[in-house]
Amino acid sequence: MVSEKKINLINSAVHLFEKQGYMQTSVQDIVEHANVTKGSFYYYFDSKEDLLYLIHDEFIEYELKKVTEITELPNLSCTEKLKRMIEATWKSIALYKEKVTIYLLERRFITAEKNKLIKQKRDKFEDCFVNILKEGIKSGEFDPTINPKLIAFSILGMSGWGIHWYRQDGELSIEEIAKIHQNMILKGISI
Repeated sequence: MVSEKKINLINSAVHLFEKQGYMQTSVQDIVEHANVTKGSFYYYFDSKEDLLYLIHDEFIEYELKKVTEITELPNLSCTEKLKRMIEATWKSIALYKEKVTIYLLERRFITAEKNKLIKQKRDKFEDCFVNILKEGIKSGEFDPTINPKLIAFSILGMSGWGIHWYRQDGELSIEEIAKIHQNMILKGISI
């Protein structure tokens, strides 16, 4: 179970990173906003950069878990699995919008070592999509002339860009957006 102090520190950092940027936010700013001591900060995090990494890691772990669970569901067609994966991706974007935005804007401050860990998880996540597309080609559900990696990147690029325009109080719900995206992709790849 994650402690309330740690959650409070993460939420304070997210708020401050979003408001004033990563570089302009000090550890002191974070602990003052969270109303805790620096000792508490360093109990949970090695550094401010470690906190930035963990903000993204929470998101990618959640996404990876969701799509992996879907790929392992028995008795579902590749088409149905892909639809559910697209919906799960959109829902995770909505759930973690602030954190993903911060990561994308501030990732240049994460060390090469930590970026390597992020890339490994992102590669696994992308592979879930590539593999389901390959399975769909083998099962005859998807057009054999498609490039699974390119389609996977297209799916993830379109949903990932949603952080720039999706609004919870917008014209369309996240489910409606996912449905439109599913239809667009499936019309382009189905036989």
